[in-house]
Amino acid sequence: MLAMPQEDAKQEVVRQAEAIRVAVGADRFSQAKANVTPCEGRRGELSDSAEVYYVQGIYQMLIPVAEHLTVLAKARSALESSGYTIEKERTFPVSGGGEITAGAANGYSASLTSGDELAMLLMVSSPCYRTPAA
Repeated sequence: MLAMPQEDAKQEVVRQAEAIRVAVGADRFSQAKANVTPCEGRRGELSDSAEVYYVQGIYQMLIPVAEHLTVLAKARSALESSGYTIEKERTFPVSGGGEITAGAANGYSASLTSGDELAMLLMVSSPCYRTPAA
């Protein structure tokens, strides 16, 4: 497991989220939060997040549902060009929205999902890291 200071991991999650936001053409995040979270062990136990952790960023973009599929296509292109592999992609025929999930070789993951008629939810997560002092 790699060691990284929590603040550095947070900054990388934010950087990746911002790159996706820019790629899809959203002006800003209407909500944004990056949280340090305990990692789950092999037997389901949770780590002490001061020692072993991952960062999960949760972001909301206000985008009309009529644009969701176009935004998902832009996100797909941006993720693939950044080295991500698309793991899941689907559309929601009734609502006109959809979802895309991707993972990168470095352990980062990202998903973009249609929410209600005016919002999309972006999640970016780091892999588990060990705090350097731990």
